[in-house]
Amino acid sequence: MAYAEFRLPTQTVFGRGCFKQLGEQVTRFNPRRVLVVTGRKAMQRTGKLFDAVQQLRKFHPVVFEGVEENPSIETVDECAHLARECKADLVIGLGGGSPLDVAKAAAILATHTGSVLDYLDGRRPLKRSGLPFIAVPTTAGTGSEATKAAVITDRCARVKKVLKSDWMFPSVALVDPLLTVSCPKFVTAAAGFDAFTHALEGYVCLKATKLTDAINERAMELVWDNLSRAWRRPRDFVAREAVMLGANLAGMTIASTGVGACHAVAHSIGGKFNVSHGETNALLLPHVVDYNLGAARKKYAVVAELVGGKHANDLPRLIGRATKKTGLRAHLSELGVAQTDLAAIARDSFRGSMAVNPRKATRAGIVRMLKGAL
Repeated sequence: MAYAEFRLPTQTVFGRGCFKQLGEQVTRFNPRRVLVVTGRKAMQRTGKLFDAVQQLRKFHPVVFEGVEENPSIETVDECAHLARECKADLVIGLGGGSPLDVAKAAAILATHTGSVLDYLDGRRPLKRSGLPFIAVPTTAGTGSEATKAAVITDRCARVKKVLKSDWMFPSVALVDPLLTVSCPKFVTAAAGFDAFTHALEGYVCLKATKLTDAINERAMELVWDNLSRAWRRPRDFVAREAVMLGANLAGMTIASTGVGACHAVAHSIGGKFNVSHGETNALLLPHVVDYNLGAARKKYAVVAELVGGKHANDLPRLIGRATKKTGLRAHLSELGVAQTDLAAIARDSFRGSMAVNPRKATRAGIVRMLKGAL
């Protein structure tokens, strides 16, 4: 008999206003000094960084600012160096998926030697636990607050690589939907479709179980039914909460299921063109569903009904229509991708995520799919 296994050691605190518990949660770890990792502008502009630092005053917070979208090896190494140099006892990630991934990586690297490059894609094993890490997501999509991985861009090789370990699950995740209210419309849409893609790919992938299916079905329903409302009316707190919950649930299953071809190809494109991961997923998803239809038709039919269709064949059209309504781009050419780039994109797509795709992919097949997305 096959058994389903699901592991999530992160303590998750979910709800409107739970960000105010940051200081209380940090106190449990009794740190002398904390490192706060955040992006370039958004947390400063909205006052969220100030609020965090105020809650952390007695822990002598040191702030690492300037994490870029699709963070680089250099950024992670700089952050990890600061964690070691300031003798931080705990790391906090405040922001979207990029700051959370950098914070997560810095927390584990603080107890190791060398560059993050030494450990990416399993080159060297991570041998011990890192510093305690608290994730405070301010976008509803990446699920990084629930995963054991960080995605890092190797700018020299122009590819995205993964740092992954069971030691990298956040110690605590404070998932406060109110922190997403200030998100620009583009970020709301791109992050939301990233969450939907996590849930859909986890639902149809080869490692899906009855347990993860139940979670991902609910995650897809929450995101699909509420994302357009959150996008149209940023202060619709009910919709914001629903999308945040869906994103968090989808993130919880990633460590158990993995994702699939959409993420594999999106990571390849992101490494080469430094574009939004969520928007790239949204653009590719209808084409990936169409590519996979024959291998997972029954499950795609379930999802089609969930989003208002009748048959599995309706799903690519419905997803494409929904992404266009939020103003996300619909063609790879709009991201700067040319036909001459497709072979290299396909070549670099065959990394971890592709292994669990429901259809066994080939380079030629991925190139054909990409041509349809141009």
